[in-house]
Amino acid sequence: MAMVALVQWAASDGELPTAAADLMTEILTKRADDRALAVIGAALTQMRLYAEPWYTAHQDTLLDLASGNAPVQSWLLYLQRLSAHDCAVIGDIDPAKTTHYLRTDAPQPIFNRFAMTLLHSPETPDLAFLADLSDGNGRPEAVSKLLGDIARALPADPSEHSLHTRVLAL
Repeated sequence: MAMVALVQWAASDGELPTAAADLMTEILTKRADDRALAVIGAALTQMRLYAEPWYTAHQDTLLDLASGNAPVQSWLLYLQRLSAHDCAVIGDIDPAKTTHYLRTDAPQPIFNRFAMTLLHSPETPDLAFLADLSDGNGRPEAVSKLLGDIARALPADPSEHSLHTRVLAL
């Protein structure tokens, strides 16, 4: 929480102070301190909101699902509720890396984050993402887990919610 508060306070003008940006860049570059990387991960959404130039400049490193200690890993694991801003961060992740991650390394709780993003985020690549996910090694399990989480998120009565229409569009 301290990192989130720091980012919001320090980047009130949309830019991180140079000292903070340099320190976080060094942490990302060296990748030696897993705890520091996890702290940066806890603030990914706020960095995208309040320090977008720094976030964009380091997006590939921040959101690298192939790296076990990338900030996105801790962010995905500890994310409690998905806001529209969180869905935007998920939307920033390289779709090819996302499909590979879901097919091979993703823990089960992670599928829920991506399922909710598919349901709630119009800019998420719908059909193309699912088509890519269904192609390659691990595809049946990955698609099954993702669609299972989507099904669990839907209300029992289709007339009660517009998400049913969204799912039909997938």
